[in-house]
Amino acid sequence: MSPETTRPLRQALLKQNSTLEDLAQSDGTYPTAGYYAAFNHQRRVLAVASARPEAPPWPHTAAHPWRIRGVVTAEDVRRHGVGSALIDAVLQHIWHHGGDLAWLNGRTPARSFYQHLGFTQHGSEWDDPESGPHMSMVRPLHGAA
Repeated sequence: MSPETTRPLRQALLKQNSTLEDLAQSDGTYPTAGYYAAFNHQRRVLAVASARPEAPPWPHTAAHPWRIRGVVTAEDVRRHGVGSALIDAVLQHIWHHGGDLAWLNGRTPARSFYQHLGFTQHGSEWDDPESGPHMSMVRPLHGAA
């Protein structure tokens, strides 16, 4: 999947004050990054997520940590398993690239979603001036390839 496919939904639901060019710049260039999207049968993008090798900003013991970014599901298909399936695919991508830790900064209303997928909160919540309350979530990946 190309990163360009993920940007319109991210912009509409996560980063309303950013341009598509801003999102492209924040994506950076990571040869092993994975960009994922779920589509319906009319090819409408329902959910997106990405991952790239990146260490968390706190001390850790992971040899190959990866950051999950830009996770969003269209409001009308939330709670139907689309986001969970997408995160499963992202975690497989990380695992196949030797990742041993997945982490993300997520909005606090999504805490139970990430907990259901095996993530635990790391540290305290904070308020992002652009998009509200956030927390860091982490999940070790055992048996990485």
